[in-house]
Amino acid sequence: MQIVILCGGKGTRLADVNGNLPKILTKFNNKTYLEILFDYLDNFDQIEEIILLTGYGHDQVQNKLDSITTNFKIKISKDLTLGGGGTKSIIDAAKLNLLKDDFVLIFGDSLPQFNIQETYKLFKDNKMDMLMTYISKNLVNEVSRINLEGNRITYSSKLNPHERFNFVDYGVTFFSLPVLKKYINNSDLDLKSFIELITEHYHVYGYEVIQPYLEFGNLDSYKIAHKKFEDLARKKF
Repeated sequence: MQIVILCGGKGTRLADVNGNLPKILTKFNNKTYLEILFDYLDNFDQIEEIILLTGYGHDQVQNKLDSITTNFKIKISKDLTLGGGGTKSIIDAAKLNLLKDDFVLIFGDSLPQFNIQETYKLFKDNKMDMLMTYISKNLVNEVSRINLEGNRITYSSKLNPHERFNFVDYGVTFFSLPVLKKYINNSDLDLKSFIELITEHYHVYGYEVIQPYLEFGNLDSYKIAHKKFEDLARKKF
């Protein structure tokens, strides 16, 4: 299993906390989120490799990585376009042949609260092109961009989607590389529009998660989740 982490954004919404640090190096109890994330991923014995898609703050991430002892094979793909960390970062990694035939995409500011390995097995056993995780809009304070019809997901990039879009993207997506390569010339799209395009042309399956993720994408969510992340920083999962 290959984990691909989007961690190239500028993190301007956390500037009051981090200064010029990229979000993935946000500290909780003197431990970076990157280390907390590695501790979480260390629970899954089928992870073979982790790819960090960096942009802004690449050198800082690299320097921190050099000081971390981990069981994982780590690679970094750097993109400085608009801070990096979006569709172009994913496409560039594909063009550089860094991505395996299938991979798991996660965000560098959101900690999943479910068993990624078991869900990956479901994805592989059923030979899915793409599997998106989602959660009820009643459980998280985010824009609901997902509509579920049977087991097929439709995704909307609009700020205020139609009311039938009543689920929230959980932020963990299982990709088949051939699907990604079909849209390799669409790297100019933002990530939301890119996902919307794929769901229009492919049967994208959905997997519901009931435990809200822990995230710190902005100052408000940072304040809410800070204590939980500090507790995680004190221990291994």
